[in-house]
Amino acid sequence: MNHEADQKFIFFTANMRKLGDHSGVDPTKFLRDTLVNFMAAQKDTISSSLSWFFYFLARSPTLEEKILEEIKIHIWRSIRVKDGTRKS
Repeated sequence: MNHEADQKFIFFTANMRKLGDHSGVDPTKFLRDTLVNFMAAQKDTISSSLSWFFYFLARSPTLEEKILEEIKIHIWRSIRVKDGTRKS
């Protein structure tokens, strides 16, 4: 059995291995900068996705009705079961 195949891939560990022993590069600063870059990229992706979601939602009353129905069925039922006002 291949032990390397059983190990999980950890992105930051892989980056540190790739960085290797480059002189003059602070590993802490490298990891911090990488993390900040991913957080900034994620923010843009999420905001863009939400913008498109609300744009399409505003243009489609049928979609809005379906989403509201799903909320009523699943979310409100879950809340009522948790606070004891309804048993499923």
